[in-house]
Amino acid sequence: MIAEREFSGYIAAVSLRVSPRARGIRLSVEPEGVLVTVPRRYTLQDVNEALYIHENWIGRQLGELLTDLDRISPDAIPYQGDGYPIMPSPIKLVLFQDGEFLAPGKSREARKEAVRGWMTKQARPAFSNAVAERALEMGVSPSRVIVRDQKRRWGSCSSKRTISLNWRLIMAPEEILDYIIIHELAHLRHMNHSRRFWTLVERHCPDYPECEQWISDEGRRLMME
Repeated sequence: MIAEREFSGYIAAVSLRVSPRARGIRLSVEPEGVLVTVPRRYTLQDVNEALYIHENWIGRQLGELLTDLDRISPDAIPYQGDGYPIMPSPIKLVLFQDGEFLAPGKSREARKEAVRGWMTKQARPAFSNAVAERALEMGVSPSRVIVRDQKRRWGSCSSKRTISLNWRLIMAPEEILDYIIIHELAHLRHMNHSRRFWTLVERHCPDYPECEQWISDEGRRLMME
């Protein structure tokens, strides 16, 4: 961490990460604070100048982030596009029934963590089946499907044809999961974001711009779960 700084009235921790892949300074606002990613050649003075130049933008992002946090109830969690309450359960199993989660745990966070674990287990077979169906339709063959816990990415496609998906997609509407799967499978034909790539995506997901907009508007909230 560099230090705590004020941005348009908001106090946030500023952390620095050096990345040999970075071509310039990148700023991102996360629940943990402001992350500054820089290539090796940059100095601390360069970082401070970037923070000063983008102070108003960072302040707006922090304000939106705090608004999102206020909207999240500690006793509720999104699942397949809708929010459901989490209720205490006397048994050591998570159950989803009658529009609510029953979860073990002595605290709110413990019960929420139990539901997260349940969702991750549900995501693995559900995502694998969904990928298999779309892959058959698109005429592509991934080598395997991995469900991961990622803080910044919804999915990826490796050079080894491995499709990785964020377990939090199970909290999103089904059409968002479907779009991310189509997006990553399209990379098996085009390992870029060229016009041909987006033409292929549109062929299988005509409303992908709306999905991208949903991710832009709501995705950060899910990443905080």
